[in-house]
Amino acid sequence: MTTEYKVLADVMNEDLNRFQIRRGYMLILKHGLMGVFPAIITENTEPVVCLDKELLKKAGLLLPERPFTVVEIIMLASAELAVGFNVSNDVDEKTKPFFILTETEFERRVKDEERPFRWAPGLIGAGMDREHYVETLETALGS
Repeated sequence: MTTEYKVLADVMNEDLNRFQIRRGYMLILKHGLMGVFPAIITENTEPVVCLDKELLKKAGLLLPERPFTVVEIIMLASAELAVGFNVSNDVDEKTKPFFILTETEFERRVKDEERPFRWAPGLIGAGMDREHYVETLETALGS
């Protein structure tokens, strides 16, 4: 992630014209244990966060079939800068930004990388068949 913003404090005293309150979406493995295991960008291990459900679906179709859920995040986000801050939970000046996956970045990664997205490591469990996985993805994202 390349951004001039390292923490929320970096944007607090700025003109926020490039930012809006937006909904962001992530895919998280469903497992019933403590911990969060999101879909991540393989190259930098940043979570896959999209402002668009259709783009998240395209990224999700490139992942191994595993039980998952879609998490919605309320963000102070800039689509132009591809960065957003989760403002739906405990927020303070040290809140770190999420990289926002854009269509352009998605297309670049799919073209240039063999496996651009994967599930975060650390959780092993049963997979799903492709048909059930795609059905779950479409149902979760309302498409």
